[in-house]
Amino acid sequence: MSNRLKAAGASLLGAVILVALLFLLRTNNQTAPTAVVGITGLNTSLPIEDKHLLHDLEHTFKRASPSTRRSGYVVAGRYVLLSTSGKTEKLYYLNNKLVHGTKPIILELKPHTSAALEKYFKILGVEYYGEYLPWSEARKLLPKNGTATVIDFETGLKFRVQRRAGSEHADVQPLTALDTMTMKKIYNGKWSWRRRAIIIQINDRRIAASMNGMPHGAGAINDNDFPGHFCIHFQGSKVHKSRNQDLAHQLMIAKAAGVLEEKIWQASPRELIAIFYTALKQHDWGMASLTLRFTSPEEFAEIKTNLGRIDDINTFTIDTADSSIDDLFLPVATTVTWRKPEEKAFTKASLLLLLTRDDFTDRWYISATTTKLPL
Repeated sequence: MSNRLKAAGASLLGAVILVALLFLLRTNNQTAPTAVVGITGLNTSLPIEDKHLLHDLEHTFKRASPSTRRSGYVVAGRYVLLSTSGKTEKLYYLNNKLVHGTKPIILELKPHTSAALEKYFKILGVEYYGEYLPWSEARKLLPKNGTATVIDFETGLKFRVQRRAGSEHADVQPLTALDTMTMKKIYNGKWSWRRRAIIIQINDRRIAASMNGMPHGAGAINDNDFPGHFCIHFQGSKVHKSRNQDLAHQLMIAKAAGVLEEKIWQASPRELIAIFYTALKQHDWGMASLTLRFTSPEEFAEIKTNLGRIDDINTFTIDTADSSIDDLFLPVATTVTWRKPEEKAFTKASLLLLLTRDDFTDRWYISATTTKLPL
């Protein structure tokens, strides 16, 4: 072999080795995608270990093209924290799509990717959520004089109760003075009519429910320091006097069952406004925020502070909120009577709420800036 051929061969070999080294260096510098799923309000998360799912999410995110039609800042109950290429992105899971909280990016997920994500959310929620069981079935598990454990959805505090009466819902009493003390602690030391999402534990069954925190009527347990009974509602249960369902109770039951976001998603404009005002009345900012669309994280904080000044809402009315299938914007006149913590009298305010329908997700939102109360 001539010296020229030897030199050419050596150069070619050197080039191959250099390319291989550069490829290995680049591969070593690239980090594999990671992701965790989380549920807002549960303060817990679960890492995704399915490598195929991780790469599906990374591939989908890198191929996503920004939408020029969608803007604003949205929040949702379920989210994915996706780390890829050295950056971490928070993506909310909405109706088989991943929606970026602050950027105009929507990821259209393939059916198998959505199904894989759903499994992780189900695993994450199984120890927190209860069965969405109708009252007709729940009453059989909690017969009169039967006992159960109440678990407050927000704090995890537990106490025991006995069902004493109730045909349209369960009228119950704390079993002991210690149970009463725990219940009062859940309500920050003051009895209240406000509804709270709870889980009813009966043997190995966990059932989604809602309670109020006000002793009323008669009671039959004399040494429990509880003057009367209180109410526990289940899916489809009703108020005894009116025989109507109580929206606040039904929303809290949906929250305890993990189906609240689905109900908000399907709500009509009028229903969405009723959910918004009801959530504020129950001091549930997390629930109220799910009905709103914000222009930025800063507006989110501003609106939260503004509406957080509400101590109570007495009444609200909603003018006709009809819409056609083609509507993307809908102004709705509302009236609300509310008061601040330092005031005894209620103030009446008229708010013209602007509702917008997202043309990608096809659900209604309330424009957050139109909900500000004159404080």
